[in-house]
Amino acid sequence: MPPREILRTPYFVIHFDESEQLVRMWRTSEPFPTLDEVRAGWQSVIDACDRIGRRGRSYLADLREGPARNDPGFEQITLAMIPRLHAGFSRNAVLVKLAIGALQIRRHAKGDGIDRLITSSEQEALAYLRDGKE
Repeated sequence: MPPREILRTPYFVIHFDESEQLVRMWRTSEPFPTLDEVRAGWQSVIDACDRIGRRGRSYLADLREGPARNDPGFEQITLAMIPRLHAGFSRNAVLVKLAIGALQIRRHAKGDGIDRLITSSEQEALAYLRDGKE
């Protein structure tokens, strides 16, 4: 059975692969125009993951196409919402394009108690997520 789309917005696309028990989110290149859109956008991702369920599943966040952003308002929203998104999945991986993106994700993740692989290698991320299924 091919992966099925569970969310599509201007900012995110999420597919669920039942055979792999993998929830995969892509951040599109569309910039958020306002902080309200940042909050609403991430909430739509959290809600989609709530609907599909996290237990026994892995989550892959592909942020490689997302516009770089680190203003204080964005950081505050992200720090509050991202742990809610990752919580409950068996394994989490985040794909980034640049080393600076990996540093930002590590800073956001510091202290939230959720293990996640942060990498620029899709193969490494998928291998890590699959390793938790065996």
